[in-house]
Amino acid sequence: MKTVLQANPISLALGKQPRKDDNLLRPLFYCMEQTVGDNVILYNNLTKELIAFDKAERNSSELSDYLYDNWFVVPTEHNDKELALEIRSLATAMRSTEHITSYTIVTTMDCNARCFYCYEHGCEKVSMSNQTALDTAEFIRESCGGEEVLLRWFGGEPLFNSEVIDIITFELTKAGISFSSTMTSNSYLFDDWMVDSAVKNWHLKKIQITLDGTEEIYNKRKAYINNVGSAFVRVTDNIEKLLKAGVEVNIRLNMDCDNVDDLIKLCDFLAARYNDCKGLNIYASYITSKDGTKPLRGSRSEVLSSLMRLRERTDSLCSRKINRYSLSGIETIHCMADNDAAIVISPTGDLRKCQHNYQEKPIGTIYTGVQDLEAVYKWKEQVVHDVDCCCCPLFPDCIHLKNCIFTRKCKPFERERNINVMKKQIQQSYEKYLETERF
Repeated sequence: MKTVLQANPISLALGKQPRKDDNLLRPLFYCMEQTVGDNVILYNNLTKELIAFDKAERNSSELSDYLYDNWFVVPTEHNDKELALEIRSLATAMRSTEHITSYTIVTTMDCNARCFYCYEHGCEKVSMSNQTALDTAEFIRESCGGEEVLLRWFGGEPLFNSEVIDIITFELTKAGISFSSTMTSNSYLFDDWMVDSAVKNWHLKKIQITLDGTEEIYNKRKAYINNVGSAFVRVTDNIEKLLKAGVEVNIRLNMDCDNVDDLIKLCDFLAARYNDCKGLNIYASYITSKDGTKPLRGSRSEVLSSLMRLRERTDSLCSRKINRYSLSGIETIHCMADNDAAIVISPTGDLRKCQHNYQEKPIGTIYTGVQDLEAVYKWKEQVVHDVDCCCCPLFPDCIHLKNCIFTRKCKPFERERNINVMKKQIQQSYEKYLETERF
């Protein structure tokens, strides 16, 4: 037997599994096994340990003892859920978050696109002033404790008020604060000069861009104001500029029952257009109602069936990039909302925990800091859906927030797809281990 990945140090607090007189054993729900040639690779998603052994070792007493001692197998009546929650609780308690190091900055609530499905319809289209940008930079300087920070530019369309991005990044650079940034944008407003500035001055590393279809469908759905020529051509040209400048581009395909076939055609276009570009990832998601509870168009069964078909295509395009799950780290947070090291800054300088929920009152301002600790705690409340979730091998990494409008139980095809993604990562880790062993 060989150890491919060591168990996470936090899981070692469990110690060896206590011996019991129960001879009826079963695999821990969170273990995943694969056969590679004459070898078996076995991953424990609770302890994060990955081992490999020859098939001939399967029934050896030495291996059996190891699997029992290290929680790969457990008595039939064992409560796997409680053990997983115990590890998560311990990891959460050990996480140090003295300072804020992740800032989602909403530069404006206005946008140059007029998407019919925008969940921000009805929100006041306020933009951050230059003075608020200066004050935001000062807030970051005071709250980050001198640590490196991540800036997430958000909107509206963040480039609709790019001047404040220039101000904030200039002030942080002047103050000696190390930072990198990501952005959620339609990318229409980029040009050669701005792409260059984004890399050199904003330290932009990654951007998410939404595409709704091929040229005709995209132009109709986005309905850009003050548009000249084809918006689709401009945006896809900008995607190439960003990729060639070294920015990772995540293309999100926004799907409903009306455009799924066109999005599959778009996948063919993207595969041909960016075949030689590194750093591209493509994924699909369906458009939901404003409260996030149901598809905007079509029945749930219709949309999920279409989504499964579309994801088969996107997965084939991005098979080289399988890094969704951390095989060694223990998940303790769902997103920025339950992360003490993350905050959202509105255009007016209000502080929030979720960039998608503008209805709840702020938890503070950049001038006062975080004040509403009760609301902060509320965002950390978790929910477990049912017994099926507790038996899923992904459960140790699966966190749902009670206060989140998007919290829902995953569908069987989504679960199967995510399990397959993790299996690919496990195999990649094993292959990397074998490469290392050769040298």
